[in-house]
Amino acid sequence: MNREFLEKIIKTFDDKSRKYKVKRMTGQCSIKPQSLYPHQCLISTTITGIIDDTRRIDTRDICENDIILAIESNGLHHYGYSLIDSLINTIPQIKKEIINGQNFIDEIMKPQYCYYDCLIKLINEKMIKGLVNISGCGFPRNLARIIPNGLCANIDLDQIYMPEIFHCLKSYLKVSDDEMLNTFNCGVGYVVIVSSNKKEYVINHINRYFPCRQIAIIKEGQKSIKFINHLNWNKY
Repeated sequence: MNREFLEKIIKTFDDKSRKYKVKRMTGQCSIKPQSLYPHQCLISTTITGIIDDTRRIDTRDICENDIILAIESNGLHHYGYSLIDSLINTIPQIKKEIINGQNFIDEIMKPQYCYYDCLIKLINEKMIKGLVNISGCGFPRNLARIIPNGLCANIDLDQIYMPEIFHCLKSYLKVSDDEMLNTFNCGVGYVVIVSSNKKEYVINHINRYFPCRQIAIIKEGQKSIKFINHLNWNKY
């Protein structure tokens, strides 16, 4: 890796951190020769802040008949790339695939959606009972982390609309639906849990920014996640 370029990036982050009084905590470098073209780099950051406890979303308030909404993703986001690197190395012809009018590499490396603008108003209005950013290990296991004991998220898989990239990956990987769900976001970028009487308001607001739909309902149960129906691979 180009050391001079790397040092320039670090200095830039240090300068901006001082300007905006943000403490730079740590960083790491990952070289991905199968996913990036020569002389390209991808910079990703995470900001952690402190929130007034009176504005904190308390997932203990989640109860039976609450509604689970999915905000769409625009692709892989940040997760599943180790598997894709291996796939590219094993089947390099996948790079010739055209997804949404662009080549495979450009499709998997495009920036993910930022959901701040569509959620901050709802958070301030206390419309939300739970939020889950779908990261590594897919959306079912991420969602399970905030479901209170004795309750179960009944997920209708038929309501999940997967971007074209996931259709392509499944055809090359030849894996089960369960493995797809446990590895990728499968079109679910963010999950929002709301009371049933606030569902329409929240959906209408989020739809001004990104497509959003109900995919599940909270019911009593011993398992935190229960699947209904199957992924519909005929949908885009």
